[in-house]
Amino acid sequence: MHFFRLVATRNHANICAIFRISWPYLKLINIRKNCTLKSSASNFYFHDLLQWTDEYQSNIRDNLLFLPNFINEHEEQLLIDEVQRRLKTMRYENAHWDDAIVNYREIEKSTWENENAKIIEKIRRTAFTADADHQERVHVLDLEKTGWIKPHVDSIRYCGDVVAGLCLLSDAVMRFRNVKNSNQIVDLLVERRGLYIMRGFARYEFTHEILKNDESLFAGRSVLRDRRISIICRTYPSLAVKC
Repeated sequence: MHFFRLVATRNHANICAIFRISWPYLKLINIRKNCTLKSSASNFYFHDLLQWTDEYQSNIRDNLLFLPNFINEHEEQLLIDEVQRRLKTMRYENAHWDDAIVNYREIEKSTWENENAKIIEKIRRTAFTADADHQERVHVLDLEKTGWIKPHVDSIRYCGDVVAGLCLLSDAVMRFRNVKNSNQIVDLLVERRGLYIMRGFARYEFTHEILKNDESLFAGRSVLRDRRISIICRTYPSLAVKC
C-alpha cells in the first residue's frame, strides 16, 4: 500500500514496521506537513560543510527554526517580573535529575497574568498545530551566567515532538550535534527575545546544548552570555504504540 494511503488509515504500527520509521517521525508527518514558518538563516552556522549534504541542511532548516524579536522589550519585562517572584526565593543548583544542567533554577507554571498568558498562547499558536496535545505547564529555566547546559536529547518520556523556547535577558549559542555523526554540528544563535522551535529531525537526531561562556562562539565571534531565562512550551509525548 502507498505510504500516504497507509497514513490515512491511521494503522500506525503497520506503517512503522513496513517503512522502518519511528512513531515520532510518523506523527510529525501528520501534524507538520503544512507548516509555513520561515526561520532566520543568519542565525545558523554549519561547521565543516563537507559533513553536510544538501538534504541534511534542508532537514535541519525545516525542523529547527529561530524567529528573532518574537516579543518586544515591554513584554519581556512583564514575563521577567512574573517569574522572578518565584525564582528569587530559590538557589541556583548543580544537581539536575539527568545531569544535564549546571548552575540553574527552574519552575513550572500553568497559570499566568493576563498579558503574559497572551504571550504564552502566542508561542503555542506559532509552534504547535491547532490539534496538538500541548502541555499546560510551562517550563521556566533560569541559567546563571556561569552555568551551561550539557549535550542531551530531551527524554521522549516527558516531551513530545515539538519544543519551543523563548529566550529572555541574554543571547546564547545553542549547539546541535548529530547523535550518529559527532562531526556534524550546527550552531544556532539564540538572540534575546527570540523564539526557537525544535522538532522532528532536529529534536530526535541531534543533541543540543548551551555553551559555556569560555566556549561560546558563533561563526568565530564571541557571544558572552549573561543570566538567561527560557520560557519553554512542549507537546506531550505520544501514547501510541511504539515500533
